Amino acid sequence: MSFNGIDKFDGKVALVTGSGKRLGQILAKGFADRGADIAVHYGHSAEGARETVDYVLSRGCRSKAFKADLSDERQTEHLFDEVVEYFGHVDILLNSAAIFEDKDLNTTDLHVWNRHFLINVTAPFLLSRKFIQHYRGREGVIINILDWRSEFADHKHFAYTVSKAALSSLTKNLAVSAAPAIRVNGLALGAILPPAGKNRMPDKILDRVPMQRMAHFGEFLKAAVFLASEPNYITGAILNLDGGRRLL
Repeated sequence: MSFNGIDKFDGKVALVTGSGKRLGQILAKGFADRGADIAVHYGHSAEGARETVDYVLSRGCRSKAFKADLSDERQTEHLFDEVVEYFGHVDILLNSAAIFEDKDLNTTDLHVWNRHFLINVTAPFLLSRKFIQHYRGREGVIINILDWRSEFADHKHFAYTVSKAALSSLTKNLAVSAAPAIRVNGLALGAILPPAGKNRMPDKILDRVPMQRMAHFGEFLKAAVFLASEPNYITGAILNLDGGRRLL
């Protein structure tokens, strides 16, 4: 994908799912800082989505918020159509939205299982398929936000871990199907945000990270920007930003 420099997205349109809060909001603001117009998707975080849109507009870029329940396949597919209708096209798809529930095998009922797969796997699949089908032959980039757990077992977050492993496989299969014009890569994260409702990362988690700290937001954004820009020969790759946690 050709850009005006490795970290410039002037004239590009990025659809960022879950960009009304947390990591999705960081991605949306960071890509706007580099010149991208941003389609801000949100499910329930309307206030956060408005904040993201206002920030993007303040950077001189176009932006609009789009509400969609990613556990509903029809709303997910309609989301992409709405974005294209408003912006005219999409160049970068950042599949950031996810749910993460503290459920082991015994507490994972079918409802919990289905919600994790619909939001964490099916929604990225549907949006990516739309992206690839609509823009085959046009250069583009898809980045799926993964987890260090994608390659390992975590029985305490049963459905989440399995769904992220499925998203990792989806990333690699999409890369083959979308080549050569559209590149598809994954960014697997470790400790970067405290659990929802907590102010800090528990020491017991950081003790299992060789780097002994959380990732900085700037490091996360630089990794995403790298995958979205150059080199153009990288596709089907999973970049680990986990401080070495997967090694222990």
